[in-house]
Amino acid sequence: MYINFRTPLMPIPANSNKNSNQSQRHQSQQQQQQQQTQSQLVQQQQQQQQQQQQQLQNQQQLQQQRSHHTSSHHHNHHHHHHNHNHHQQQHQQQNQHQYYHHQQASENQYPLEPATIALTASPHEDALQKLTARLESELRIAKRQHLACTEVLLPADLLPRISSQMFELSEKEPCGIRGCTIYIEFEDEPDNTRRIATMKTDPNTVSTFELYLTLKQDRRGWTSFLPPFLKNLARSSTIMISPEFVLTKNKLYHAYSD
Repeated sequence: MYINFRTPLMPIPANSNKNSNQSQRHQSQQQQQQQQTQSQLVQQQQQQQQQQQQQLQNQQQLQQQRSHHTSSHHHNHHHHHHNHNHHQQQHQQQNQHQYYHHQQASENQYPLEPATIALTASPHEDALQKLTARLESELRIAKRQHLACTEVLLPADLLPRISSQMFELSEKEPCGIRGCTIYIEFEDEPDNTRRIATMKTDPNTVSTFELYLTLKQDRRGWTSFLPPFLKNLARSSTIMISPEFVLTKNKLYHAYSD
């Protein structure tokens, strides 16, 4: 059997090329849409990244502003505290300057002299020390001039107690302690008293009152244990003053209130 090669071919449709072109065009449109979709996705991702970066920048700016506000507040507080301390120091310096100025004015109003206790009537510590030193100086002179002995022993608190009572007796006087004349007497026997010193506290002030100070010899000291023939020798070399004393006041004027 032979094959007939003249078998007619299949007819080609007239619109086959047209359909092929439409199919290619459709595929091209799909590819373009896919590309557009991919580009949109890329743009969205970029926008999201930009938004995240913007949020991070905003957070960093907020943190910087907060830290700057905190540091500025601390600086202002420190500056205010420093100004407050500076004002306090200026106020203290002004008070000290006023005190020194007032003290200098008082010293100029009452000039001091070597043999003068130029003090007000208030018994403050400096006044007590100066009066105590004056009394001690007068007793040293009296020992050489009126007491036949080599040394005089006093209780440590005797002269400060005497000075304190003298100031108390001078508080109501017109010139205070500056208007006082002090007479110091020594009692070596119960019936034997002699004056050993006279002291005017301020030679430039008129005396308005007198104070009589009587010191007594202490016979209860170590000499009381000596034999009689040694007591006389001990008495001639050392005098012990008793802690007890007598202080009396005599006004030199008459007040209407009296």
